[in-house]
Amino acid sequence: PAASAPAASAPSGAAPAAAAPVWIAGEPVSAAELWFWLRFADRHQRAQAHPSAAPGPAAAITPAEAARLSQTAVDLARQSSALRAQAAAQGVALTPSDLAPLQQEWDRQRRLYGSVEYRRIVMRMYGAETVMQDLARTDLLGQRLFARLYGERGERCPDAAVADYIHQAGLQHLQYVRVAPGPGAAVQARLQRLQDLARQLRQADDPDALMEQAIATLGEDEAMLQEPQGRVVGAGVLPAAVEAAYQALADGQSSGVVHTPQGAYLLRRLPLHGEVIQGATGKTLRYWAAYNGLFKPQVAAWAQALPVVESPTWQTLDVARLLR
Repeated sequence: PAASAPAASAPSGAAPAAAAPVWIAGEPVSAAELWFWLRFADRHQRAQAHPSAAPGPAAAITPAEAARLSQTAVDLARQSSALRAQAAAQGVALTPSDLAPLQQEWDRQRRLYGSVEYRRIVMRMYGAETVMQDLARTDLLGQRLFARLYGERGERCPDAAVADYIHQAGLQHLQYVRVAPGPGAAVQARLQRLQDLARQLRQADDPDALMEQAIATLGEDEAMLQEPQGRVVGAGVLPAAVEAAYQALADGQSSGVVHTPQGAYLLRRLPLHGEVIQGATGKTLRYWAAYNGLFKPQVAAWAQALPVVESPTWQTLDVARLLR
């Protein structure tokens, strides 16, 4: 996001005279934007450390964590600056038709909540309305820049980059039926049906349809129920025995019943290539290979090349007190 108010550029590597907390590539970053990035980094760090923790009062921040959060906030602001700079360098700009839906949505929210409540919500989330608006515009610029480099759907991402993305993430493409563990005749009956399914799949003329029907009628895995045509998962998502069974199969082959502490699985390996849809986003592996494997590292490299000057105010900021 851009600074909330224009200011004269400072020479790279020199302490600017204007009272901005941080300058990136000679341009000031507002205190409101840095506050937003600090809170964003803090929430992300806590979610990574305790992914299943319920929202609530956060633990005290150690000096090492405070330093890490401060650096992360600057890095995130740097990436926004890099996106804007590269978009300008490559002739990518937002048109009035690009910006109109953003303004319409902000106006809709203002009418929905009322001006006073809308402003309170925006201040609580972003610190300033200008930060919210600049974030939205920068995000849209990033989308346009991605499309310029790799295509709207990542269609210009080379096959080698797709293969590397699949390998690095340890991706697997499969259908499976899971029967949850437990005692009783009902569970035993489902396990018997799973055994019968394993035999039927080996002789089926249409194993795709048979597997989809089994997932809907016998399966007890919520994630698989949402994607019965096939699910793409990364390494470590499924039990180790299931992953081992997957690796032993060729495309189109199905396993026997695999018993794990999480239940009994019957799986079928599916082809894995760039045009496979990953998750509920509707986007292909080629798109995600372009975005996660090429675009994000490129943005990070652009950002690292931008010089940063931190004011004494920023360097001595009591991050723990500000966030807690």
